Amino acid sequence: MNSCVAALTLSAERIPKLIEATSFYQRSNDKNPFDFKNPSVNTVLGYRLGYELGKGISVIMDYRQFFRYTGALNDDGTGKLEPVVQTTIETSFNF
Repeated sequence: MNSCVAALTLSAERIPKLIEATSFYQRSNDKNPFDFKNPSVNTVLGYRLGYELGKGISVIMDYRQFFRYTGALNDDGTGKLEPVVQTTIETSFNF
């Protein structure tokens, strides 16, 4: 097994104004996809939170973190990893 995909979704029914709450971890094509302390370029993790502003209008925050090599690469094509953070804020209208 060279991949791990996991997601945890919280039921938003019991929390007022919350429409979505999900966290996730993905790691594909790796020798040890369960090595959580040592991420690779194949690792993506993050969460999505959705909040209802009014009837049919919501804001969703999408946070993702992945990794890339920086600087000169070694002979095996690897190098020093740095985290890359991506945050997106979406507005959703439902009719």
